[in-house]
Amino acid sequence: MIKWLLPLLLALTAACASKPASDKTKPNDILINATADLEGCKFLGVVETREVNHWQEDMRRTAALLGATHIQSSGPNYVGFNEVVSGFAYKCR
Repeated sequence: MIKWLLPLLLALTAACASKPASDKTKPNDILINATADLEGCKFLGVVETREVNHWQEDMRRTAALLGATHIQSSGPNYVGFNEVVSGFAYKCR
């Protein structure tokens, strides 16, 4: 009985210790308004920032957490007194 218990425990421990690959991407690898066709890409959601001076960096950081590879955005939109930048995040690879 003990002969099979140790290999079983080792196998279970190894299975629990292994992590799945992360979906996160590096922010600088995300393309903004690339000319690539996004039809085959998966829509991940909307990303927004109020940081209009560095909006590309801020949106890339947020989109990277979603695993995005591309962002489509029209840049800063001035709505009343608020400056907002929003875009659509996609995963294409």
